[in-house]
Amino acid sequence: MLSIQSISAYRNTKYGIIYSDKNSLNKRNTNLSFGSGIINPIISKYMQILANPAKALAMKEKGIRVLKRDCIEQLKNDKLKKLCEIVFEKSPVEMFVVPASSQGKNHPADEFYPGSMVKHTKRVFQMAKYAITRYGLDEKEQDLVLTAAMLHDFPTKFIPDGAIAYKKGVDHAVNNAIFIENEMKQMGFEEKIIEKVCAGVGFHSGRFDAHVNKDWLERYKMYQNTPYAFIVQEADYYASRPQVFVKID
Repeated sequence: MLSIQSISAYRNTKYGIIYSDKNSLNKRNTNLSFGSGIINPIISKYMQILANPAKALAMKEKGIRVLKRDCIEQLKNDKLKKLCEIVFEKSPVEMFVVPASSQGKNHPADEFYPGSMVKHTKRVFQMAKYAITRYGLDEKEQDLVLTAAMLHDFPTKFIPDGAIAYKKGVDHAVNNAIFIENEMKQMGFEEKIIEKVCAGVGFHSGRFDAHVNKDWLERYKMYQNTPYAFIVQEADYYASRPQVFVKID
Protein backbone atom coordinates (compact mmCIF):
# COMPACT_ATOMS: atom_id res chain seq x y z
CA MET A 1 0.00 0.00 0.00
CA LEU A 2 1.26 3.50 -0.80
CA SER A 3 2.21 5.59 2.19
CA ILE A 4 3.62 8.99 3.03
CA GLN A 5 6.98 7.27 3.45
CA SER A 6 6.85 5.67 0.02
CA ILE A 7 5.85 8.96 -1.55
CA SER A 8 8.79 10.70 0.12
CA ALA A 9 11.12 7.93 -1.00
CA TYR A 10 10.08 8.27 -4.63
CA ARG A 11 9.99 12.07 -4.73
CA ASN A 12 12.28 13.47 -7.45
CA THR A 13 13.11 10.00 -8.77
CA LYS A 14 12.94 8.80 -12.36
CA TYR A 15 9.14 8.42 -12.03
CA GLY A 16 8.80 12.18 -11.73
CA ILE A 17 5.13 12.08 -10.83
CA ILE A 18 5.00 12.97 -7.14
CA TYR A 19 6.43 15.90 -5.28
CA SER A 20 5.46 18.27 -2.49
CA ASP A 21 3.56 21.34 -3.64
CA LYS A 22 4.04 23.78 -0.76
CA ASN A 23 2.28 26.57 -2.63
CA SER A 24 -0.98 24.62 -2.61
CA LEU A 25 -1.43 25.26 1.10
CA ASN A 26 -1.00 28.98 0.59
CA LYS A 27 -3.48 29.09 -2.29
CA ARG A 28 -6.26 27.13 -0.62
CA ASN A 29 -9.63 28.81 -0.28
CA THR A 30 -11.81 27.45 2.50
CA ASN A 31 -14.96 29.22 1.31
CA LEU A 32 -15.70 26.99 -1.67
CA SER A 33 -18.43 24.89 -0.07
CA PHE A 34 -21.63 24.71 -2.09
CA GLY A 35 -23.59 24.56 1.14
CA SER A 36 -21.84 27.43 2.91
CA GLY A 37 -24.10 30.16 1.58
CA ILE A 38 -21.01 32.08 0.45
CA ILE A 39 -21.01 33.27 -3.16
CA ASN A 40 -17.43 32.42 -4.00
CA PRO A 41 -16.18 33.72 -7.39
CA ILE A 42 -15.25 30.19 -8.47
CA ILE A 43 -18.68 28.82 -7.60
CA SER A 44 -20.26 31.83 -9.27
CA LYS A 45 -18.28 31.07 -12.42
CA TYR A 46 -19.36 27.43 -12.24
CA MET A 47 -23.01 28.44 -12.03
CA GLN A 48 -22.60 30.90 -14.89
CA ILE A 49 -21.24 28.13 -17.10
CA LEU A 50 -24.14 25.84 -16.23
CA ALA A 51 -26.53 28.65 -17.15
CA ASN A 52 -25.09 28.46 -20.67
CA PRO A 53 -25.95 24.94 -21.90
CA ALA A 54 -23.88 25.24 -25.07
CA LYS A 55 -20.76 26.23 -23.13
CA ALA A 56 -21.32 23.52 -20.52
CA LEU A 57 -21.78 20.88 -23.22
CA ALA A 58 -18.62 22.05 -24.95
CA MET A 59 -16.71 21.58 -21.68
CA LYS A 60 -18.09 18.07 -21.34
CA GLU A 61 -17.13 17.16 -24.91
CA LYS A 62 -13.63 18.54 -24.41
CA GLY A 63 -13.29 16.71 -21.09
CA ILE A 64 -14.24 13.39 -22.66
CA ARG A 65 -11.73 13.95 -25.48
CA VAL A 66 -8.98 14.64 -22.94
CA LEU A 67 -9.85 11.58 -20.85
CA LYS A 68 -9.99 9.40 -23.93
CA ARG A 69 -6.60 10.61 -25.13
CA ASP A 70 -4.79 10.54 -21.78
CA CYS A 71 -6.50 7.68 -19.93
CA ILE A 72 -8.86 5.49 -21.95
CA GLU A 73 -6.35 4.84 -24.73
CA GLN A 74 -3.86 3.49 -22.19
CA LEU A 75 -6.14 0.52 -21.47
CA LYS A 76 -5.44 -2.69 -23.34
CA ASN A 77 -8.98 -4.09 -23.25
CA ASP A 78 -11.25 -2.61 -25.94
CA LYS A 79 -14.41 -3.55 -24.07
CA LEU A 80 -13.25 -1.67 -20.98
CA LYS A 81 -12.40 1.31 -23.18
CA LYS A 82 -15.96 1.27 -24.48
CA LEU A 83 -17.33 1.04 -20.92
CA CYS A 84 -15.42 4.17 -19.91
CA GLU A 85 -16.67 6.07 -22.95
CA ILE A 86 -20.27 5.07 -22.16
CA VAL A 87 -20.04 6.08 -18.50
CA PHE A 88 -18.51 9.45 -19.36
CA GLU A 89 -21.15 10.08 -22.03
CA LYS A 90 -23.96 9.24 -19.61
CA SER A 91 -22.50 11.35 -16.78
CA PRO A 92 -24.24 14.69 -16.15
CA VAL A 93 -22.67 17.74 -17.73
CA GLU A 94 -22.02 19.13 -14.24
CA MET A 95 -19.23 16.57 -13.76
CA PHE A 96 -17.22 18.30 -16.47
CA VAL A 97 -17.89 21.80 -15.16
CA VAL A 98 -17.71 21.40 -11.38
CA PRO A 99 -14.46 22.08 -9.48
CA ALA A 100 -12.84 18.88 -8.20
CA SER A 101 -12.86 20.39 -4.71
CA SER A 102 -16.35 21.46 -3.72
CA GLN A 103 -15.36 22.49 -0.19
CA GLY A 104 -11.81 23.77 -0.56
CA LYS A 105 -10.57 21.34 2.07
CA ASN A 106 -8.76 18.91 -0.21
CA HIS A 107 -7.08 18.74 -3.64
CA PRO A 108 -4.17 20.73 -5.10
CA ALA A 109 -4.84 24.41 -5.73
CA ASP A 110 -5.26 23.96 -9.48
CA GLU A 111 -8.34 21.79 -8.85
CA PHE A 112 -10.38 24.59 -7.28
CA TYR A 113 -11.63 25.77 -10.68
CA PRO A 114 -14.50 24.86 -13.03
CA GLY A 115 -13.72 21.79 -15.12
CA SER A 116 -10.99 20.48 -12.84
CA MET A 117 -12.70 17.14 -12.21
CA VAL A 118 -11.05 16.00 -15.45
CA LYS A 119 -7.65 16.98 -14.04
CA HIS A 120 -8.41 15.13 -10.79
CA THR A 121 -9.43 12.02 -12.74
CA LYS A 122 -6.16 12.10 -14.67
CA ARG A 123 -4.20 12.40 -11.43
CA VAL A 124 -5.95 9.45 -9.79
CA PHE A 125 -5.40 7.42 -12.95
CA GLN A 126 -1.71 8.34 -13.00
CA MET A 127 -1.28 7.51 -9.31
CA ALA A 128 -3.02 4.15 -9.78
CA LYS A 129 -0.84 3.40 -12.78
CA TYR A 130 2.20 3.99 -10.62
CA ALA A 131 0.82 1.95 -7.71
CA ILE A 132 -0.06 -1.19 -9.68
CA THR A 133 3.61 -1.72 -10.53
CA ARG A 134 4.14 -2.60 -6.87
CA TYR A 135 1.64 -5.47 -6.78
CA GLY A 136 2.66 -7.76 -9.62
CA LEU A 137 -0.72 -7.64 -11.38
CA ASP A 138 -0.80 -8.87 -14.96
CA GLU A 139 -2.02 -6.64 -17.79
CA LYS A 140 -5.63 -7.86 -17.60
CA GLU A 141 -5.84 -7.16 -13.88
CA GLN A 142 -4.09 -3.82 -14.25
CA ASP A 143 -6.76 -2.76 -16.74
CA LEU A 144 -9.46 -3.48 -14.15
CA VAL A 145 -7.78 -1.31 -11.52
CA LEU A 146 -7.13 1.51 -14.00
CA THR A 147 -10.74 1.39 -15.20
CA ALA A 148 -11.96 1.75 -11.62
CA ALA A 149 -9.51 4.61 -11.02
CA MET A 150 -10.77 6.40 -14.11
CA LEU A 151 -14.47 5.96 -13.26
CA HIS A 152 -14.32 6.37 -9.47
CA ASP A 153 -16.13 9.74 -9.42
CA PHE A 154 -18.49 9.10 -12.32
CA PRO A 155 -21.38 9.51 -12.94
CA THR A 156 -22.01 11.27 -9.60
CA LYS A 157 -25.46 12.82 -9.73
CA PHE A 158 -26.08 16.54 -9.19
CA ILE A 159 -29.08 18.70 -8.43
CA PRO A 160 -29.58 22.21 -9.90
CA ASP A 161 -27.68 24.17 -7.21
CA GLY A 162 -24.56 22.09 -7.83
CA ALA A 163 -24.70 19.96 -4.70
CA ILE A 164 -24.30 16.20 -4.93
CA ALA A 165 -27.69 14.49 -4.81
CA TYR A 166 -27.25 11.52 -2.51
CA LYS A 167 -29.57 8.57 -2.61
CA LYS A 168 -30.63 7.88 0.97
CA GLY A 169 -28.20 5.47 2.60
CA VAL A 170 -25.75 5.50 -0.33
CA ASP A 171 -22.66 7.67 -0.76
CA HIS A 172 -21.41 8.82 -4.15
CA ALA A 173 -18.81 6.03 -4.40
CA VAL A 174 -21.40 3.28 -4.00
CA ASN A 175 -23.90 5.16 -6.17
CA ASN A 176 -21.32 5.18 -8.94
CA ALA A 177 -20.45 1.51 -8.40
CA ILE A 178 -24.10 0.50 -8.70
CA PHE A 179 -24.46 2.49 -11.92
CA ILE A 180 -21.29 1.00 -13.42
CA GLU A 181 -22.30 -2.51 -12.33
CA ASN A 182 -25.55 -2.16 -14.29
CA GLU A 183 -23.72 -0.87 -17.36
CA MET A 184 -21.24 -3.75 -17.25
CA LYS A 185 -24.03 -6.30 -16.94
CA GLN A 186 -25.72 -4.84 -20.00
CA MET A 187 -22.43 -5.11 -21.89
CA GLY A 188 -22.06 -8.77 -20.93
CA PHE A 189 -18.97 -8.57 -18.71
CA GLU A 190 -18.15 -11.62 -16.60
CA GLU A 191 -19.28 -11.40 -12.98
CA LYS A 192 -15.77 -11.46 -11.49
CA ILE A 193 -14.64 -8.65 -13.76
CA ILE A 194 -17.66 -6.58 -12.75
CA GLU A 195 -16.95 -7.20 -9.08
CA LYS A 196 -13.30 -6.17 -9.30
CA VAL A 197 -14.01 -2.91 -11.15
CA CYS A 198 -16.96 -2.00 -8.94
CA ALA A 199 -15.02 -2.78 -5.76
CA GLY A 200 -12.43 -0.19 -6.79
CA VAL A 201 -15.14 2.39 -7.46
CA GLY A 202 -17.32 1.61 -4.45
CA PHE A 203 -14.53 1.51 -1.87
CA HIS A 204 -12.57 4.49 -3.18
CA SER A 205 -13.76 6.71 -0.32
CA GLY A 206 -12.85 4.03 2.21
CA ARG A 207 -14.72 1.23 3.91
CA PHE A 208 -16.45 3.64 6.29
CA ASP A 209 -18.39 5.31 3.48
CA ALA A 210 -19.29 1.96 1.95
CA HIS A 211 -20.88 0.93 5.24
CA VAL A 212 -23.81 3.25 4.61
CA ASN A 213 -25.15 0.68 2.14
CA LYS A 214 -25.25 -2.65 3.96
CA ASP A 215 -26.56 -4.61 0.98
CA TRP A 216 -23.77 -3.43 -1.30
CA LEU A 217 -21.13 -4.02 1.36
CA GLU A 218 -22.36 -7.54 1.97
CA ARG A 219 -21.94 -8.38 -1.71
CA TYR A 220 -18.50 -6.75 -2.02
CA LYS A 221 -16.90 -7.20 1.41
CA MET A 222 -14.62 -9.97 0.08
CA TYR A 223 -12.87 -7.31 -2.01
CA GLN A 224 -12.40 -4.56 0.58
CA ASN A 225 -8.83 -5.63 1.45
CA THR A 226 -7.71 -6.47 -2.08
CA PRO A 227 -5.60 -4.40 -4.50
CA TYR A 228 -8.73 -3.71 -6.59
CA ALA A 229 -10.15 -1.67 -3.71
CA PHE A 230 -7.22 -0.14 -1.89
CA ILE A 231 -5.12 0.88 -4.91
CA VAL A 232 -7.94 3.15 -6.09
CA GLN A 233 -8.61 4.33 -2.54
CA GLU A 234 -4.96 5.24 -1.98
CA ALA A 235 -4.62 6.81 -5.42
CA ASP A 236 -7.64 9.04 -4.81
CA TYR A 237 -6.53 9.88 -1.27
CA TYR A 238 -3.05 11.06 -2.22
CA ALA A 239 -4.14 12.73 -5.45
CA SER A 240 -6.58 14.77 -3.33
CA ARG A 241 -4.05 16.01 -0.76
CA PRO A 242 -3.11 19.70 -1.05
CA GLN A 243 0.39 18.81 0.20
CA VAL A 244 0.97 16.26 -2.58
CA PHE A 245 1.08 17.16 -6.23
CA VAL A 246 0.75 14.46 -8.88
CA LYS A 247 2.36 15.77 -12.02
CA ILE A 248 0.31 15.32 -15.19
CA ASP A 249 0.74 16.57 -18.73
